[in-house]
Amino acid sequence: MKINKKKQQELVEFLIKNPSYYTDKKNWGEGEWQTEPDIYQFRYKGYWCVALRHPTNGNYCGYVLIKKGSKWDNDYNPLDIDCHGGLTYSGKVYFSYGLPNPEMITDLDSFNCIGFDCNHGGDFAPGMVASRKFMDQMFDYDDDELNYELKLLRHYEKDDIYRNLQYVKRQLEMIVDQIVGEQ
Repeated sequence: MKINKKKQQELVEFLIKNPSYYTDKKNWGEGEWQTEPDIYQFRYKGYWCVALRHPTNGNYCGYVLIKKGSKWDNDYNPLDIDCHGGLTYSGKVYFSYGLPNPEMITDLDSFNCIGFDCNHGGDFAPGMVASRKFMDQMFDYDDDELNYELKLLRHYEKDDIYRNLQYVKRQLEMIVDQIVGEQ
């Protein structure tokens, strides 16, 4: 694989002038992510649930807010929670790419959260389409010369499944059902 230095410089300049290239949904292609909200929150059985779209990858992450000091407020590794891809987050309610609506959740400081993401093997993250297009423009390569990461980017959209808001909402409800069942 060879880097086309002139093309690389042009693309770097493009990204400097267009810093929202990856985060602009119009570059992600057609799909239901174009009309879904990037932040969605709801209450289920007394628990706040939040679905947040990752700003560059485009996949959803799901979080359940847990009262500080409760049984479920600890390191997620020992928690026996079944959800998509397993729990991948436990800690402070800190969403670097979007905060839940403070008018709905007024006492955020009294919560921690547990969560999962939808960017595992077999998951389609629509923002990766923009990444793939960018990589295709940046490198001159033959199929024989593709490294592992480029192979992943090139096949990403063919076989993988987009986990939409309804899917994430069901997963969040499933997490809450498990918490409520253990109390």
